[in-house]
Amino acid sequence: MITVLTVSPHPDDEIIGAGATLIAMQRRGHRVVNLACSLGRPDDRVRRHNELLGATQIAGFDNVILDPPATIGGDEDLDAGVAAVHTAVAALIDELRADIVVSPHPHDGHHGHEAVARGVLAAVKARPKVVWWMWGLWRDLPMPTLYVPYEESVMGVVTRAIAEHRGENERNGYDRMVHGRAAAYRCLGSERVFGFGAPAASPHPYADLLTEARYNTCAHLWQFSAPRTLDAVQPLDHLWSTEDMAWLVEGPPLNDRRRSG
Repeated sequence: MITVLTVSPHPDDEIIGAGATLIAMQRRGHRVVNLACSLGRPDDRVRRHNELLGATQIAGFDNVILDPPATIGGDEDLDAGVAAVHTAVAALIDELRADIVVSPHPHDGHHGHEAVARGVLAAVKARPKVVWWMWGLWRDLPMPTLYVPYEESVMGVVTRAIAEHRGENERNGYDRMVHGRAAAYRCLGSERVFGFGAPAASPHPYADLLTEARYNTCAHLWQFSAPRTLDAVQPLDHLWSTEDMAWLVEGPPLNDRRRSG
């Protein structure tokens, strides 16, 4: 059994980020533990806490809620938030013996998501046996390497889980967004992962896209996986590129500083 630690900046990111991938892993008998790094704005925290519990119960994830929350809001100390996430993720990797960590990528365009990703980066870099799966939401993944197709039954669980985040759906319709993005990724992902002109990678109607990375301490470089389709039964069976991707993983943040939430 594989243990997956998914690191979510806010409640709903555990489903929006790569929820279908995590649900597929859980269905194959792997353990998924969600670390919620914050509960959003202070006035919303009770509601979002309850919504998170409902969503993860449907998805089959275990929960850890960072207390006190990481300071990843637009008017908060983001460097302190990075440090808090680093400490929490490092401790959970060691405690759970996590094999895979899932999080936003370091250039996701949202100040809180990028702060969380930088904390994850520091924890994973010190643990070379851990594989890092990165997703994109506010800015597309620069270089996806992992294609995760899925069927209607998984989308059904995603739909029920994201529906628990009622307040965020009422505010901006994330429940509708997850369907559209998954359908687009099914088409675009085939060519973005396997090369332009590649045929459809799967007959399934939906897909997640991820960038898969690890830090090679012997060679002192960040490696990305060779392009592949996820096998949730054997999720760690793959090859690695020898190109150093540190310029992309550790490059300066790209967010546009629209720090309103």
